[in-house]
Amino acid sequence: MTYYTSFIADYLTSLPFAPLLIVKSTIALLVAALAALVLRKAAASMRYAVWALAIAVIVALPVGMVAVPSWAVRVPKSPEVVNQFTVEQPHQSVTVSTATTAAGSSVAVSTQKRLTNEQKLALLWLTGSLLLIARMIVARFWLARLTRRSIVLTGGRWSSVLAGESSRLGVERSVRLFESDRVSTPLTAGIANPFIVLPAGSSEWNDEHRQIVLRHELSHIARGDAFICVLSGIACAIYWFNPLVWVAARKLRSEQEHACDDRVITLGTPAAVYATHLLEVARSARSIGMSSFVSVAMARPSQLEGRLLAVLNDRRRSALTRARGAAAILIACLTFAAIAAIRPTRAESAIVVASQAAPVVVTAEPAIAKITKPSASHEADSTVTGDVKVESGGTLVLDLKTGAGVTIRGANDDRVRVIGRLGGHDWRNTSFTMNTDGRDAFIRMDYLRRGGSQSSSHALEISVPRRFNVRIQSAGGEISIHDVEGTFTGGTGGGEILIDHARGNARLSTGGGEVTVQDSHLS
Repeated sequence: MTYYTSFIADYLTSLPFAPLLIVKSTIALLVAALAALVLRKAAASMRYAVWALAIAVIVALPVGMVAVPSWAVRVPKSPEVVNQFTVEQPHQSVTVSTATTAAGSSVAVSTQKRLTNEQKLALLWLTGSLLLIARMIVARFWLARLTRRSIVLTGGRWSSVLAGESSRLGVERSVRLFESDRVSTPLTAGIANPFIVLPAGSSEWNDEHRQIVLRHELSHIARGDAFICVLSGIACAIYWFNPLVWVAARKLRSEQEHACDDRVITLGTPAAVYATHLLEVARSARSIGMSSFVSVAMARPSQLEGRLLAVLNDRRRSALTRARGAAAILIACLTFAAIAAIRPTRAESAIVVASQAAPVVVTAEPAIAKITKPSASHEADSTVTGDVKVESGGTLVLDLKTGAGVTIRGANDDRVRVIGRLGGHDWRNTSFTMNTDGRDAFIRMDYLRRGGSQSSSHALEISVPRRFNVRIQSAGGEISIHDVEGTFTGGTGGGEILIDHARGNARLSTGGGEVTVQDSHLS
């Protein structure tokens, strides 16, 4: 159990912004689902408030994660071996190959720009979001066109019923009333300027049916349901790939209708009478598709059975009081702040060299370290060291989310030794971990706290056995490999690559910088 807990904790601390956003939004929705389950016997207005606030939280979460100050929560990390390493395609792919001839060796370097896997996923995410936003915009224009081509219902019985029900429900804004043969069920839309569109033939309705239909639709306006529907559409656009968000949006619409049904009944309409009128409206109703994100329909065929059972069931129908509403909003704000601010970080005790079970040495004395490339130097604010026993032919796995200049040299030894010099404005915010499984060595550098811009200038000098593989993924910094035989893969977000007196296979890449291969035999 400790191993799996450690693995999950280590995974969470290494998540970049987008995956962490997905995790946090999923947690928020699961909390809402649990709250709705606990409130399953309460009034529908309570469950609707839960889902509406959950939707609001996940929509605001991307901004909150940037704007809200980070709250670092330390999670324990066992010094067990990390056996997994994710290699992402960098901005620029460089394939190094060598053909050996009798006269010597020649080196060919080919460069080709490609999208990284992360960029491809971001592009796919953005494409899906823009498509859904576009459909919502089209639906809104369709509603505007619909009202322009509809008959305005003014005067007579419609005006008196509309005024009476608006007063009863506390709707102070002016509500426009239309009739159109392009809709099959009454629907409400508009946030600042609300309106109601009734299907053709509504002029033939009797006074009781007019009153019940307008009472239901005005309940939506009084509660601001059109805004909540737009908010749920935005949530689905942001998290379109997450099925939990679509489930939440469907639950929101369902509880929205149940809450309005309860409101109509509590205002004096007998449940059996209301069920009859609801069935009459639903007989000709059709699905409104994506317009559901910009409008609220009185009767959707998919919800009819559940709504009729709920209407005829003797259950709580109380409206959400101001005190309960304020409490719900306060809880949602606290939940939002906590989820947005929390950033898992590794505990200090996790920074150990596994084979020695001793803390990594950190010295506060300034130092200067020479980097591989001539004339390059690094001002160090502190130093970390590590030394682990490995086997020849193993692999050095470097996961450097902070970026670092890396120098790797072969040595006649069966150990991996590292001297790391940490520098830059945020060097104190850097964690360094070194582990081994007896064959391979694993080095990870990451920021303890994320959020905002981070500035660091780190350098690692590493010695490995002569026959050793290297797998590296760095956010940036130059890479130098000298006197090593093995397979070299991965890359850096930006920086020069130098391979000198090396043998084996190489597929290294850089987001920007020269690639130099000299006195090497590579394929």
